[in-house]
Amino acid sequence: MMARRVLGVVAAAFAWAVMLTGTANAAVWQLVGSASPNGYKNFLLSVAHVPGTNQLWSVGYTLDNAGPDHSLIEHSNGAAFAVSAIPRPGLFEQLNGVAAVSPAHAWAVGGTFVHGSLPLIFTWDGAAWQRTPPPLPAGADGGTLISVRAFSATDVTAVGTWFSSTAEGGPLIEHWNGHVWSASAGTDPTGCQATFTSLAAVPGSPKRFAVGFCLNADGTSTQAVIEQSSGGAWSSAAANAPAQSLLQSITPVSGSDVWAVGSTTAMTGESRTLAEHWDGTSWSVVPTPNPSGNDWLQSIIRVPGTTTLWAVGSAITPTGVIGITERWTGSAWQAIAPVRPSGESNLEGVAAAPGGVWAVGELYPASAGSGPSTRTLAERAGG
Repeated sequence: MMARRVLGVVAAAFAWAVMLTGTANAAVWQLVGSASPNGYKNFLLSVAHVPGTNQLWSVGYTLDNAGPDHSLIEHSNGAAFAVSAIPRPGLFEQLNGVAAVSPAHAWAVGGTFVHGSLPLIFTWDGAAWQRTPPPLPAGADGGTLISVRAFSATDVTAVGTWFSSTAEGGPLIEHWNGHVWSASAGTDPTGCQATFTSLAAVPGSPKRFAVGFCLNADGTSTQAVIEQSSGGAWSSAAANAPAQSLLQSITPVSGSDVWAVGSTTAMTGESRTLAEHWDGTSWSVVPTPNPSGNDWLQSIIRVPGTTTLWAVGSAITPTGVIGITERWTGSAWQAIAPVRPSGESNLEGVAAAPGGVWAVGELYPASAGSGPSTRTLAERAGG
């Protein structure tokens, strides 16, 4: 039950509000308006705060009844999300990640699948989104981008996977220097093909970490992958994770305090939430709640100026899939007990903004009626 979004398994969803329990100041999740422009299915996979503002960007895709996917970008001024126009919206494409450094600089990344698979990048210049064709590493025939991190207007990195008809493929890294995009490849561990799902810069250091997973040759097993770079080549770092695991998202607190989340699969087949911590020397697993016993974490963020962390994901319960959130209090991870109306939900992305934390995903209304069968989902809680 791992790599839900990366491996193409999208859970159905419902609208819910959740309350943080076990803390001195309870944080209540509330539903926020979001757009579902397609009459069939709509998904939000990532969300990012625009520094210095109340604005947020969220990206994903819509799905027609006939099959084609369309990129979707939505914008919020601190309230409901509304659709942001995309130039020449294409068929068979989706956006997986978004990042921003100012109201005039944002990036959205994903893939287009009309003729094979190719990386897709949109750039926001403060007035409109523009398509920016990215390059591929030497020898690559295609690839896709899963996430993007913007450290400044002249230092943006997107990661994903590349592949070739004549080679195994491996981690894809695209870097923006303020003028052009350049492509490079990460290191493939021996005997498997790796995918990068997220990237983080260590504060006060040139070191960066990329996380993801490694898929074996027959596609039956995954292993969490962590690689590091100090400005040169990427090299593997010991994840010290269980077998059958993967990492989906990473966020830094300090040079000796970095976190990554994902999931691992038990011998019995159930998925378990997974959190790993970097203490400045090595990575280790930190216990996390598993509210249903079949759960995974998809995204993690730090509340700026604090050591508080939020992670979101989903859980499979006897009556369906529900979105979950977990919070790091400084000493332990706490599960959030959802208030569950009828239906199902999936949470994909999380961002911290002034006065609160935002999560996005998809919802499946329990009762059939007018409107799309899958709708975008956005929630907000106090930090």
